[in-house]
Amino acid sequence: MPEEALRPWTPETERRSALQLPEYVCDVFLLLMASLFILYFDQNGLGKISVAKRNCFFTLTGLYLGALLLAVLTVLIHPDTQEAAIYELRARLRRTSVVCYALLAYLALTLISALLSEHTEEVWIGATRNEGVVTQMLYVLIVCTLALFARPKRWQLYVLGATMIVFTVISVLQIIGGDPLSLYPSGRTYENLEGRYLGTIGNVDHIAGMLCVFIPLFAVTLIRGSGKSRFVLALPLGATLLLLLLISVLGGFVGIAVGGVLAVPFVLRFSAKSTKWYFIGLAALGVLGLAGLYVVDIGDGMFHEMHEILHGNFDDRFGSGRIFIWRQVLERIPARFWFGYGPDTMRLENLEPFTRVIEGQAEPKVAHIDTAHNEYLNILFHQGIFALAAFMTAIVVALVHYFRDAKRNVAVAVFGTGVLCHCVDALFGISQPITTPFFWIAVGLLEASFARPADAPESSSPSYIGRWQQPEGADAEAALQPTPAEDNTLS
Repeated sequence: MPEEALRPWTPETERRSALQLPEYVCDVFLLLMASLFILYFDQNGLGKISVAKRNCFFTLTGLYLGALLLAVLTVLIHPDTQEAAIYELRARLRRTSVVCYALLAYLALTLISALLSEHTEEVWIGATRNEGVVTQMLYVLIVCTLALFARPKRWQLYVLGATMIVFTVISVLQIIGGDPLSLYPSGRTYENLEGRYLGTIGNVDHIAGMLCVFIPLFAVTLIRGSGKSRFVLALPLGATLLLLLLISVLGGFVGIAVGGVLAVPFVLRFSAKSTKWYFIGLAALGVLGLAGLYVVDIGDGMFHEMHEILHGNFDDRFGSGRIFIWRQVLERIPARFWFGYGPDTMRLENLEPFTRVIEGQAEPKVAHIDTAHNEYLNILFHQGIFALAAFMTAIVVALVHYFRDAKRNVAVAVFGTGVLCHCVDALFGISQPITTPFFWIAVGLLEASFARPADAPESSSPSYIGRWQQPEGADAEAALQPTPAEDNTLS
């Protein structure tokens, strides 16, 4: 065993890691996803943006996984790194989280669902949403490889911030009637399209889901980081908040609001006692709020719908038609409860279409149901209860890691808050390889941050996101107080 492998875990030895080459490959992948993928479109513009994004995602992720495999084999074979790389890889594999094992089980169950499906051709890529077996496999491999080899770095947030400023400028120009990149069909603008399509992403629901990941990344870094340079992230934070307000997607507002409220004691590092009283107060306010909504009917929007639901009136029009969609989906689930109908095959099951009124059009639009508009219900329909259980195990364990370690680990606080907000938005959202990859990347980087050994001290390098964990034996309450070492995070 090499002498270096026996040394304590320190910033100096970690920078000389035998697995640096795979880490560099992860860095390149994250760079391309934070820039090229978000802004990518082809000659069809927004007309076929889902196909363009799918092809880009498949290409970038396929190249990443191939390059990563080559990098790992290189360090395992090269005589200068072989022994240390084998030792370090074994150590990292021993620290592999339940999250990765649960996701691998989820992938296996997704494959079983596909093999049992009647739609033998469509299950691999997907019938309509490109969420077939191949996409699910890439999601899982992204999480597992990033958890194993990646290390969050502050420049990644800067690149993402710059990209989102550009994206917001494009979107604002489209909202006011422009089309700077000629993405709309000839003669069309944002205002006169059937539906709301914006930026280089398309559907505003997808944009809201993406913002539920990105806004917390910028906000928590500003709150928990140190050093004046972090204030640069105030620009993309302001831009993304403005964009969320402009698109006015209720799921996005709920994701940021509910996820943000739940994250407060972990981001602001409340003591254990303060955290307990915070959630007691939050629960009391929630009960009072529901009681108020039960008694008083406010307006004709979301609060009116909640008032009616609390009285047992589930109008199919509520939630922009989601009540109707959920009812249709739930009626079909018992027939294929265990393994589902096969990944991304809902459109082929011919659920009853629903109608929606589009502003400015005389006739309502009839739309076929191809997704549950709830990512958890969507998995239950397509892949069955076992796959949903494996998926939920992974998400719950990842969030437990967040709640357990966010107060003393800045990187966990940053990425965990993004995961939490997206999980709330997913109650109303759509999974598709247009923006969903960013959720999985956040899960992977959350696990990469959490998986550092307990004796890993605060990194002194300004390029890293921040502290990993307190040394063993540190007083829990003292660890929550600001210290000079804490100042190194995101400096």
